[in-house]
Amino acid sequence: MNPKSTRTSKDTLDKTTKQAWRSVRRQLQELLPNRLFDTWIKQARPLSYKNGVLIIGVLNEFEREKLEVYNAAIGRLMTDAMGETVSVKVVVSDDIKPRGRIIEIIAGK
Repeated sequence: MNPKSTRTSKDTLDKTTKQAWRSVRRQLQELLPNRLFDTWIKQARPLSYKNGVLIIGVLNEFEREKLEVYNAAIGRLMTDAMGETVSVKVVVSDDIKPRGRIIEIIAGK
């Protein structure tokens, strides 16, 4: 396992955090060009939220580096949605599985 990778199967999200994440995703989808959203945001998954820190999981180190560009924006949107200050940390997670668009990108479609 990659030292920066994390297994998070025991992490949980409460209903409020899940709703906030869905709201943030919708806002990001409206704000970003489709290709950027589909490439960097769509595959990301919230893994845990504790003490004002939202942990977001991605497939690999490359995606982690790219998604970190959006940490401040995601944090601001989550702060608005949660009603408290939220910071964001992006990690590579073994629990994230490629779906949909990422498979098309890998296949060169």
